[in-house]
Order: sequence, then structure tokens, then C-alpha cells
Amino acid sequence: MIGQNSNRDEWESTFQAIPDIVVILDPEYRISRINRAGYDLFKAVLPEPAGRPCHELFGGGVCFCAECGGQKQGGKFTPHALEMHHERLDRTFSLTVTPVANEGGGVNFVVLVARDITNAKKLEQQLILSEKMTTIAGLAAGVAHEINTPLSAILQSIQVVQSLLEPSFAENRRTARECGLDLEQVNHYFQRMELDFFLDGIRNSALNASRIINTLLDFSRPRKGDLQEVDINRLLDNSLELARADYNLKKKYDILNIAIHREYGPDLPPVSCVPMEIEQVVLNLAKNAVQAMADHPSGMHSRITLRTMMEQEGTIRVEVEDNGPGIEESEREHIFDPFYTTREIGAGTGLGLSVARAIVQEKHGGRILVESGREGGARFVVLLPVCQKV
Repeated sequence: MIGQNSNRDEWESTFQAIPDIVVILDPEYRISRINRAGYDLFKAVLPEPAGRPCHELFGGGVCFCAECGGQKQGGKFTPHALEMHHERLDRTFSLTVTPVANEGGGVNFVVLVARDITNAKKLEQQLILSEKMTTIAGLAAGVAHEINTPLSAILQSIQVVQSLLEPSFAENRRTARECGLDLEQVNHYFQRMELDFFLDGIRNSALNASRIINTLLDFSRPRKGDLQEVDINRLLDNSLELARADYNLKKKYDILNIAIHREYGPDLPPVSCVPMEIEQVVLNLAKNAVQAMADHPSGMHSRITLRTMMEQEGTIRVEVEDNGPGIEESEREHIFDPFYTTREIGAGTGLGLSVARAIVQEKHGGRILVESGREGGARFVVLLPVCQKV
């Protein structure tokens, strides 16, 4: 009897000490026991788990989880494994479910072991995204160089055509007379038929394409610069001045009528960065906020809030938050993907946040992520290392 009690105590201690979640289920998939790790994690979801169906713990529904292979099929239970994302806890688990047979060949009980793989899945996604970024960066560089050649030819040809039509040039007037043409009348004809408008349109479209190509090249090959010790609060103010001076943001999106709130942490240590590149990041984030609020007015006064604070030792946290419509959960995992945009065709290249990510994470050893704002808008967070004192 003493030996049995000792074995039972040993088993109980082992059961409670296992760091993975272990749940003992009866043949009807109702919870008989759950170890300490499981109870501590799920107590907010199911405070009294004993006797409750397993799917109330993991699925939160009234029937078997859709991914569960543990339903009775032909009167048999079979071991199975699956991954499951718990919506309420926002965590991902790797589950193994194993039936334990009794002497008669039936199921005595079922052992469910769940391992929290949330961080591993995030790391896997980051590695996949990093590989994707590397691949697309190489593709972007190749495409950019291939397009630049015909684009340059278009711009040069338009420039030549427009210069040859300019009546103020004596050589143009002389050649027109030799051909029996009045250059003033030719230009008048171009204006009446709006040919000059179409020539300007071709030139402006080519210039716009050139800007996109330059952005592609920036994305594929971030510019090098010397790291400097920078006051992050002053850098944010400089970025805001750039945003307020941006022609499109002033004329099209009316940035001057958007309230700017500054919530800067005092006495922050300097960060180690290339100032122009971090200014570009903040400018891109500010542009996104302004455009989102203009496209989807919320009925309240538009506002952008900039915050700085110490995140932890060695890291400064920068936040750019708006009170716009926010970003859907399904869009967040793609928001930093190259060419991904939620705006209408032609309104954006989908490269701004990709370039920002490359600058922050690959050039500066920091991190950039997106969260929900305090009032339902979007909050972009940039984490940058402070200068290390030798």
C-alpha cells in the first residue's frame, strides 16, 4: 500500500510538473484532469474544466473543433496530431491526441498533449518573409534595371519632340520655313487638338514610373550611410516638417488640418541610426496614416499621435498612431509584403512599408510592427537600439 501511494504521488508530481499542457479525457472527450500548466493558461477561458467537453477548452464552441480527428468514426478512436490557433488566447498549439486502450480493447481514456508553438510559428513566418523579401529584392533590382532603359528613351524622346516644337529656337523656325510650315500655326494646331496635353501626360507618366523604379531600387539595395547618434524626438519633428511640406499631402490629403499630438519621452538616450533613412520610415508611416484617414473619414477630428519611450534597456520605442479606420486582422500579416496595398489601383505602389521594414530591421537591427490604436485606428511601432556606451 505504501508503495502504491508512493507511485501515485510520484505520478501526480510528474503530471503536474510537465511544462506542456496535458489533459486526460474520457471516451466522450470530456475533461477528467488537466495539469497545472494547462489550468494556469486556460483558467480565464474555462475556470472549472472538469467534466466539460474538450472543445470548450480549445475551440470555444458547442461542437467538435473543425480540425479535430478525435470524433468517433466507425466506433474507433485513432491517434492524431494537429495544429490549432486559439482565437481567445491568440496562441497556436501543436496537439497530439492518443487513446489509451483498456483490457477489453475499448478506450479507457484519451491523453491530449498541447505544446505552445506561438513563438516558433512567428519565427517561422519571419524566416519565410525574410526569404521572400530576399527573393523579391533580387527580382525588383532586375526589373528596375530592365525598365530603366526604355523609360529613359521615352523621356529623352519626349524632351526632343517638345524642344523641336519650341518656336523661340531660331533653328526650329528656319527648318519649319524650309518645309513650308509656320511653326506658330503648328503649335496652335497641337494646342487645338490637345496634342501638347498628351505629350505632357506621357512625360509625367514616365516620370512617375521613374520614381517607382527608384523606390524599387531603394527596396532592393538600401542606401548606405554612416550611423550617427541622433535625438529621436528631434528626428520625429524633422520628419513631420517633411510630411507637412509634401505637395500631395498638403493639396490632396489636407495634412495641415490634421491634428498632430506629440507624446515624447523626456531625457531619452540617443539612438544609433542613419538619420535620413529613419526620417524616410517615419515619413512613410505618416503618409499612410494621412491617406487612410482621408479615404475613410471616421466622423471625428483626424489626429496623428507620435510617441517615444524607453521600451526596455537598450531599445527605444517609437509609435505613429492614427484614429482612422484601422487595419483588418487578415491584412496585418501581409502589410509589410512588397507590392501589397489596400488602396485602389494606381493610388500606391505597395512598397512604402516594405522599404521601411528593410531599413529598420536589416539596416538598423531594429523591429517594426503594427498594432491596433487606442481608438480603433492603426499604430505602427518602430523599435530602435540606443547608442552603446563604450
